[in-house]
Amino acid sequence: MFLGKPHESLCTVLLKPWFEVEIVHRFRRKDFVPEPRVDVVMLRLRKRGPPLVNRADSQCFRDFVVYSFTTWRPTLGSVLKGIFSGQQLKHMRRELGYDLDTTPTSIPFELWLNVFEYFKKIGNEQAMHTIVGSEKRLIQQQKRLQKVHRTRRSWRKME
Repeated sequence: MFLGKPHESLCTVLLKPWFEVEIVHRFRRKDFVPEPRVDVVMLRLRKRGPPLVNRADSQCFRDFVVYSFTTWRPTLGSVLKGIFSGQQLKHMRRELGYDLDTTPTSIPFELWLNVFEYFKKIGNEQAMHTIVGSEKRLIQQQKRLQKVHRTRRSWRKME
């Protein structure tokens, strides 16, 4: 999830400009009681020297990425139609040399940085208005979700 392998996630794209992520240990499922249904690893997060996104652009980057991942359209190209003109999308495809008719999770992290730089260069006031507040809206939506918290005691009762 945090490494972006085999696919990037919203979490990885938001994390990577500021941190280098690596797996330092892979646990066995039998190392835990109760045994988890997922693989467990220990991650090392190292803060990057200079971040890959300027501090002044950090919230804009976060809003851009959240907008791109959470707008319910099948491809990144169809998501970006909401903030770029058809001509700008054609130019972006040529300039970046990448097919945007794929899901946001299929786009490598480095390309996310390039797409964001293109957005900063080409995006107009309307495009900026479209993405602003996307991260804040997502956080508010997540706060309204009903969450189930389990403890070992409640876990055993479920078995």
